[in-house]
Amino acid sequence: MVTDRALIQYDIPACRRLWQERFEDSDAFCDWYFSERFAPALSAGVFLSNNGTEQLVSMAHGRLLPLSIAGKPRLSLMVGGVATRKDAERRGYMRLAMQRIREIAAASGAELLVLSPVDPTIYTGLGYIVCAESLRVRTVGGSPLPTVPAPDAESLLDCYTRCAMRYDFAPCRTPETMQSRIGELRSDGAELVVLTSAERMLGYAFFNRAENRAEEVFAEDTDAYLRLLRGMPAGLDAMLPPDLPLNGKRHAQLMALSAGSNHFAVVSGRTAYCPEEF
Repeated sequence: MVTDRALIQYDIPACRRLWQERFEDSDAFCDWYFSERFAPALSAGVFLSNNGTEQLVSMAHGRLLPLSIAGKPRLSLMVGGVATRKDAERRGYMRLAMQRIREIAAASGAELLVLSPVDPTIYTGLGYIVCAESLRVRTVGGSPLPTVPAPDAESLLDCYTRCAMRYDFAPCRTPETMQSRIGELRSDGAELVVLTSAERMLGYAFFNRAENRAEEVFAEDTDAYLRLLRGMPAGLDAMLPPDLPLNGKRHAQLMALSAGSNHFAVVSGRTAYCPEEF
C-alpha cells in the first residue's frame, strides 16, 4: 500500500539515507542539515507499507522563509530535497510528495512554494512557473583574494542587505538566518573572500573548490563583481544576479507555485534573483 504524510523525527535516518543516495552530499553537510535545517513537519514523504512497516520511497523537504517580493516579505515554503529512490522512479511517487507538501504549505500559512529546478520541465506539469533567473559565469582568477577563516556575520548581513534586497525573491535575512546560511555553506566546505573599503564591505563570495562553484556572490557594483571573479580560483561556475552586464548564460533559477488555489503572479517590475538553491 502507498501512503503519503508529513514526515516526523522518526523518519530522519531514512531521509538521510535517501538524501545521500541521490545527492551524494558529504557526511559533514548532512550532519549540519539534519540537525540544524531539516523541518520534518514541513516536509512530505511517500511510503510503501507492508505488514505494519513503512519504507520511504520519495520525499520533499520544506522550510519556511520570508522572501522579499515587491519590497515586502512574503512567507514562502522553500522546497528542496526532492528525491525518489532509484528503484521506485516513474511510478508517480514524486507527484504524491509534491501534492502533500503543497497541502503542508497551505496549512503553515505560506503564500508560495518555491524551488530550484534541476530540470524546469519536471515541475511545469505541477503548475510551477519560472520566477527568477541567474547568470552563470566562470571565475577568472589571477588576482587572488585572501580567504576569511572566521566570517563576520554582521558585516556580511549589512553587505547582503545593501546588495541583495533590491531583487525580488531575495530571502529576508536576520542575524540568525545569516549565521545559519554561513553555517550551511561552511559545512559543505565553502571558503569566503571579501572586498572592503575603509567604511564597509563592498562585496563577498562563498566558493567551493571541491564542487567547482561559487555559491553566493554579492557586490555593490559591476567593478566589485569583476574583482571578486578575479579574486577566486579560475574556472569556478559562479551564480550571479541576471541583470549584471557580464557575458554568461542565463538559467532558470527559481520556480514558484501558489500555496492556495489562486494563480501566482509578480508585477513589481523589479529584477528577480535568489542567491540560495533549495
